[in-house]
Amino acid sequence: MPQKMVITLTCEKDEDARNLRETLNSLERTGAVSTVVIPPLSLPQIFARNFMIGIARGLGFFIGGTVIIGLIVWAIQTMISMNIPYLTELLKELLTMIKAA
Repeated sequence: MPQKMVITLTCEKDEDARNLRETLNSLERTGAVSTVVIPPLSLPQIFARNFMIGIARGLGFFIGGTVIIGLIVWAIQTMISMNIPYLTELLKELLTMIKAA
C-alpha cells in the first residue's frame, strides 16, 4: 500500500487555484495524495476561533472535574455505609473536610 502525503497550498489568483485543484484532484484519484485546502484567516477570525476553543476547553475541564469529584464523593459515601471499623471513621473525617471546603 502506498504512503499518503498531505499537501497544503494557497494561491493568489483564481486561475492558478483552479489549475492546482485539477492537478491535485488527479493525484488524489491515484490514492497517493490527500488534499487539504485551508482558507486563509484574518486576524479577528483567528482570535474568535481561539477564544471559542478556549471556552470549550474550560467548560469541558469544569464539567469533567465536577463529574470526577462527584464520583469520588459517592464512592466514599458508599464505603462509609459498609461500616468497616477504622476505615469508616477515616472516611467520615475526609468527607467532613470535603464538605467544609
